[in-house]
Amino acid sequence: MPDNNSIVRQILYEVGDGLGPFVLKKYRQYYHDEYRQKLINNVESPFSDVRPLLKDDDAILKAFDAYRWLRAITKDKQVFRDEFGPTSGRVRREFNQVNAFNFVHELLDARNTWAHSNARDQFTNDGVYRIAENAVRLMVAVGAKTQALVSEEMMRSIGRMIYGADDGETQRRQTSAEHELELANRKLEGSAVELESNRRRLTSVRQELKLSKLDLESAQLEARTAQSSVAEMSQRLKSVEKELAETNRRLKLAQNASQDGRMEQNQKRRASAGAESGRIRKIDSAKLVSSGGAKDRAGRLHTKTAGVKDFTGRNLAREQLENADLSGAIMREVDLSHANLANADLSRADLSGATLKGANLCEARLQGANLTQVNLEGATLRRARLMGATLDGAILPDGNEWTPGTNMGSFLR
Repeated sequence: MPDNNSIVRQILYEVGDGLGPFVLKKYRQYYHDEYRQKLINNVESPFSDVRPLLKDDDAILKAFDAYRWLRAITKDKQVFRDEFGPTSGRVRREFNQVNAFNFVHELLDARNTWAHSNARDQFTNDGVYRIAENAVRLMVAVGAKTQALVSEEMMRSIGRMIYGADDGETQRRQTSAEHELELANRKLEGSAVELESNRRRLTSVRQELKLSKLDLESAQLEARTAQSSVAEMSQRLKSVEKELAETNRRLKLAQNASQDGRMEQNQKRRASAGAESGRIRKIDSAKLVSSGGAKDRAGRLHTKTAGVKDFTGRNLAREQLENADLSGAIMREVDLSHANLANADLSRADLSGATLKGANLCEARLQGANLTQVNLEGATLRRARLMGATLDGAILPDGNEWTPGTNMGSFLR
C-alpha cells in the first residue's frame, strides 16, 4: 500500500498534466502574441536555467509541473475569472466550478507542504482525501476528464481505506455533515454576540434620542425668541425706511433748488461770456485792421484768432483756422471739433484737454505742443509735425489711447 506522500505526489502529477493545456489556452486568449512571455515571467525566476529551453508550447508543457501551473493561475486571476470566479457572466454554474480559486490555493498549499517537509507520512488520511477531492473538482472545472477520473479513483480508494469498503461514502458524508454542523454552531454563537451588541447599540441610540429631544425643545424655544426679535427688528426697519424716504424727499428738494441756482448762475456766466467775447472780437478786429490782417486761402480774416494767445475754454468748433499762427497759444479745454487747422502753426501751444474730434490737422505744425488728454478721435493728421509733442492720455484718431512707443506713421500719412 503506497504511503500518503506517494499518493499526494501522484495527485499533483495528474493536476499538472490536466492544467497545462487549459492554462496555455486561457493565456493565449487573454494575452494573444505575448502569452508565452507573460506565462514564463509569472512562474520562472529571471535567473532560471529553464528559460532558454521554453521556446514553444510543447517545451513549456514538458518543463512545467503542477506547482508552476497553479502559480500561473494565482498570479493572473483575471485570466480565469470567467471560468473560476464567483462573478462569472454565466447564469448557472456547475458545483465544481463555483469559486474554483479555493481549490487552486488548497492544492498549491498541499504541493508546498509535500515539497518542503522531510517528515514521512505528514499527511493524514483525511487530509489526503481532501486533496484528492479538490483535485477532482478542479479537473472537472477545467475540462480535464481523464485526470478527473484518475483523481476520483484515488479519492474513492482513500475513502475505502479510511471508512471501510462498504460504508465509506456514508461515513464521509456524516463527517462532512458534522463539520457543517460545527460551522453552523460557530455562526450561531457569532450571531448571538452580534445580537447582544445590537441591543447595546439600541439602548445607546435611545439615550441619544432622549438627548436629541431635549435639544429640539431648546432649539424650538430659541426659535420662538428669535421670531420675536425678528418682529421687533421688522418694526424698526419700517421706521427707518420711513425716515429714509423723508430724507430722500428733502434731498430731492435741495437738489432741485441747487440745480435752479446753478442754472441761474450759468445763464449769468453765459451772458457775461458773450459780452466778453464781443469785446474780444472787437479788439481782435481792431488789431487785424491795424496790422493789415492775416488772410487765409479764401482771402478772409482770421477774426477768431488774430493776435489772441489765450483761448482757454473757448468754443471754436468748425472754425476755418487754416494757416493760423497759434504758436505758443494757451488753448486748454478748447472745443476745436471739426475745425480746419490745415497748415496752422500750433508749435509749443498748450492744448491740454482740448477736443479735436474730426479736426483737419493736415501739415499742421505741432512741434513741442502739449497734447495731454487731447481727443483726436477721427482727426486727420496727414504730414503733421509732432516732434517733441506731449501726448500723454491722448485719444488717437483710431479711438485708442496713446501709449509710449506707439507708431504714429499709420495716421500721419
